[in-house]
Parts: sequence; C-alpha cells; structure tokens
Amino acid sequence: MPFLPKSGWELFSHWDGKWYVQIATSGYSYPNDGDHHSVAFYPLFPLLMGGLMTFGIPVEVAGVLINSWAFLGALELVYFWVEQ
Repeated sequence: MPFLPKSGWELFSHWDGKWYVQIATSGYSYPNDGDHHSVAFYPLFPLLMGGLMTFGIPVEVAGVLINSWAFLGALELVYFWVEQ
C-alpha cells in the first residue's frame, strides 16, 4: 500500500520519513520476506525523535525540530569555516 500523506505535519514524514517514524515509534524490524525494511537507516535521528516524543511532542513535529536544529548547526559550522 503506498504512503499517501494527509495535509498537516504528516507532510513532513513523506518518502524516507515514514521509515524514521516507524523506527522512532516501534523500533527496528527485519522479517526475512525479501521486502524493504527499516534496518537500512541509521539510529541517531529516530533515537532523538523518540527522546523528544517523551516530552509529549508528536513524532512529525519532533522530526522537523531535529532537522531544523541540525540545519542551523550545519549553517553555523559552515559560517565559521568560511569566516576563517
């Protein structure tokens, strides 16, 4: 069944975001059935999402917040690198 997002915060969990949401909410899984599985994704991002979810933040909002903070951190690193 294809993943069709609804309007709202779910739009930000499209494409690979559905895998990160699945990992953050229910962990990794690997049934040996020849299909795609969540073990191909690194654990830091869903781990941070799960950490924010413990404060009552919805999973899509947690993902957007973490992505935004990472982007701002990368911008700051590039700024200081270029400034030198």
